[in-house]
Amino acid sequence: VLHHCQRYMLGKHFFGKRRLPKDFFTCESPMLIDVPGDIALKYDYRIPPPPHKPPGEKKPVTKKVAKRETFMLCALTAALNEASDYFKRHACEGVTGTNFS
Repeated sequence: VLHHCQRYMLGKHFFGKRRLPKDFFTCESPMLIDVPGDIALKYDYRIPPPPHKPPGEKKPVTKKVAKRETFMLCALTAALNEASDYFKRHACEGVTGTNFS
């Protein structure tokens, strides 16, 4: 079960349901950028997005939290991209400018 109500972040990677582009499920909107599966090895901190003060502050996380955040960031990105691909294949046939990237 993936919990979509939380915010997930590691390093500069961030997912928040209210931060998803409003036009994500349109023919023209690009897919989300895949999160590298090894980010838990690269980062031991998270950077909360604005309006967090001070901007760019690195908040430390444990290795266990880093693994959990990595799993959720990867799983949510993959699930949303899969849903977007399905939408585009079924609703955007013949639409000029459909973006599968």
